Amino acid sequence: MKRHFIIFLLLLGEVWTIFSIQHFYAQAQEKVEGKLQVKVGPQEDVFKPYSYGLTDFPDGLFGVLKKDGTYYWFMGSFPPGYDPEKDIPMTYLFRFVGTDLNKMKPDPIDKKGNAVKVLSPGPHGSYDDHIAGNGSVYFDEKTKKLYFWYQAMRVIPEDSHLKKLEKLGGENVYPAYGSIGLAVSEDLGKTWKRMGFVLTPNITYEKFINNPSIGLIDLYPPSVIKNGEFLYMYYNDYGPPDYAPFQVTVARLHVSELDKNPQPWKKYYNGEFTEQALGGKFSRIIGGDDGIEFVVVSFNTYLNQWIMLHHTWGEDGLWTFGMRASKDGLNWSAAQHIIKAPTTEDYIMAPTIIGIGDAPSVTGQEFWVYYSFAPNKRANPGGWIVRRKVRLD
Repeated sequence: MKRHFIIFLLLLGEVWTIFSIQHFYAQAQEKVEGKLQVKVGPQEDVFKPYSYGLTDFPDGLFGVLKKDGTYYWFMGSFPPGYDPEKDIPMTYLFRFVGTDLNKMKPDPIDKKGNAVKVLSPGPHGSYDDHIAGNGSVYFDEKTKKLYFWYQAMRVIPEDSHLKKLEKLGGENVYPAYGSIGLAVSEDLGKTWKRMGFVLTPNITYEKFINNPSIGLIDLYPPSVIKNGEFLYMYYNDYGPPDYAPFQVTVARLHVSELDKNPQPWKKYYNGEFTEQALGGKFSRIIGGDDGIEFVVVSFNTYLNQWIMLHHTWGEDGLWTFGMRASKDGLNWSAAQHIIKAPTTEDYIMAPTIIGIGDAPSVTGQEFWVYYSFAPNKRANPGGWIVRRKVRLD
């Protein structure tokens, strides 16, 4: 579920930890048939606790763009000055800029050296009054606009939350309702125009707040990736009869329809993209109920397939990143666990894949995985961002 927690770094392991994933490719191309090895490099610091005044960052998948040799990152975080004892948790969007992945800095930044937010949650009662800061970006060369699809969460009434806690306890109960919001920028993310939500789950806000048996409706930060003439959006949906979490699915939009309002995304259902994005039905693209959260997808040129990374759980109870592969972006292999937290007291969360070339959304034989990592049950202070280099053999 959406979690607000403080992130730390713990460095361990060998210089390269090798994970055999021989079952990874049920339909792999010839050069990777049989046993494939994934080498995961040492954990490296990116941002230490309270960097630029930020805490709990990245709060989910962050959007990455590279244009004219410059990287632009868009990351969700609690803002500078946030006091967990007094302030209501709210996630804002911050922009980082740099020509070197090792030297990214906030832009804008204030005189005190703190990051300045570029997108804020909406007013009380709006679709994103709790979270407006985690998701994917896409720059369109035709419109010259930057599009940001983000995890938009609306706070539910306190009495509704208390009824859910009374019935369900704390397991998978979260006091907000999720949808996917859209913001558009014409200055590479310095300023944004909120466009409303473009996708909602297969359960209404009213049904969620009035049914104490449903504790969690979080679509998670969407991973949006270009696939031919379409944009594919990977996210989590919720449907009858049990409205269980962790149901990974996909919707798509033709690139020619970016400026339609609302954008006419279509959910994937029974083998076709036919369902309306606002409340429509969906089909799961990954079976099972193994806690799949924070999905991120990239096209990998070395494998000539799509790869997916997501949070899941190992049989040993450790927080884990699972990797999958697909030829079409719809039918995915079983997950292979490539990065694990060192103990059950620690966690890893919110991976973002960054390709090494000019297109961060495209990966090759080597690529970066950026993520949150914290030991000691989310202990204070602050938050860490770390990364590891991944190599496919």
